[in-house]
Amino acid sequence: MPEHMAWVAAGSAAWAASTGAGPAALGDAEDGALSAVVTSAAAAGVRWLTIQEPTSGRGLLAKREDLARSGIRLASLEGGSAPVAAPGLTVLLTRRGRGRAAIVEAVRRLARDGVDPGAVDEKAIGVRLDAPDVDLLVHTGGDRHVHDLLLWEVAYSELVVLETPWPAVGRAEVADALAEYRRRDRRYGGIVQSGSSRA
Repeated sequence: MPEHMAWVAAGSAAWAASTGAGPAALGDAEDGALSAVVTSAAAAGVRWLTIQEPTSGRGLLAKREDLARSGIRLASLEGGSAPVAAPGLTVLLTRRGRGRAAIVEAVRRLARDGVDPGAVDEKAIGVRLDAPDVDLLVHTGGDRHVHDLLLWEVAYSELVVLETPWPAVGRAEVADALAEYRRRDRRYGGIVQSGSSRA
């Protein structure tokens, strides 16, 4: 099971155009997708869930207290400090264009901390970033391009592309993404030797 799962929620505009859904219906559908991903991740035992989607988590924020009673904590990646892990699921909400900005801020923290350039390594940078490394990155709506989301943290993550557009995502799509992750042979950037097989 992935400890940290991240979702890039794409396909809302195409879904609205194909279904004729107005703004209210689109908003309801997006809220439903958010709830499905969060509750499914919590039930599966995922510890961290990052979501980059059009509403910036508006539907979740309205239910913050109810989620907290269920052991689900909401946090923002916009605050400039790394969120602290919670006993249950921590949901990190982020806007588009946060990946490069987070790396720039990590470098600024290194400078403010007076770290000698010779001591800068992956660990020194990693502890100054906003989120833990991502195990599973899910793109919806058939979206296959690289997004500016947790660029450092998604190195070596498993990528799953779902053809389902974001507003139509439900528990079944989350289960499919998790099942695909479990089928993967994670190599963390390593190369499969000639003649070896993958699970």
